[in-house]
Amino acid sequence: MPSDSGRPAARRRVGGRLVRAFANTALPFAVLLAVLAVWEGCARAGLLPITVPAPTAILGTVGRAWEDLLYHMAPTAFSAVTGYLIALVLALTLGACATTWRRSEASIFRLGLVIDSIPLIALTPILMVWLGNGVEPRIVLAVIACLFPLLVGAIQGFKTLEGNAAELFHVLSASPWQRLRLLRLPSALPYLFAAAKFAAP
Repeated sequence: MPSDSGRPAARRRVGGRLVRAFANTALPFAVLLAVLAVWEGCARAGLLPITVPAPTAILGTVGRAWEDLLYHMAPTAFSAVTGYLIALVLALTLGACATTWRRSEASIFRLGLVIDSIPLIALTPILMVWLGNGVEPRIVLAVIACLFPLLVGAIQGFKTLEGNAAELFHVLSASPWQRLRLLRLPSALPYLFAAAKFAAP
C-alpha cells in the first residue's frame, strides 16, 4: 500500500506532465492563430499583393470547389506516394549494395549527390517533353526529390552495427545475404525511419 505522503508528490508529477502536454499543444496552436490573424488583417488592409488572398477567402474557395479539389488531389497523391515508394525501394537496394560491396559505396553516394543536385524546376519541362503530361513525370520528380535523404539514411543505417553481433555473425560464417537480412536491416531501422520521415514532405 503506498503511503499517503507519496500521493501529493505523485499528483504533482501528473499535474506537471499535463501542464507540459497542454503547453506543447497550446503554444503552437496559439502561434498559428496569431499568424492567421495577422495575415487576415494585412489582407483586409490591402497590405498584401493581390496574389496572396486572405485565409477566409481561401476557406470560402475550398468550400465552393471541394469536388474539383478532390478530383485533382487523387492523381497528385497517387504520384507522390508511388514516387516515394519507388525511391524507398531504390534507396534500400543501393544502400545494401554500397554496404555489402564497399568499393561501390563512393560511386553510389556520388550518384545520389548528382541526382539530388538536379534542379527540379529545370528538369520538369524536359520530363514533360519526354514522358508526356501524365502521371509519369510527376512520379519521376517524386523519386528524385525523395531518393537522396532515403539513400543517406539507408547507407548510414546499414553501416551501423553492434560490435558483438557483427563478431557473432562472422564467427558463424554468415553469408552476405544473411548479414544483410538478419543483422544490417534490423540495425538500420531507426535510421531508415528517420530518413523516411525526413523525405516524406
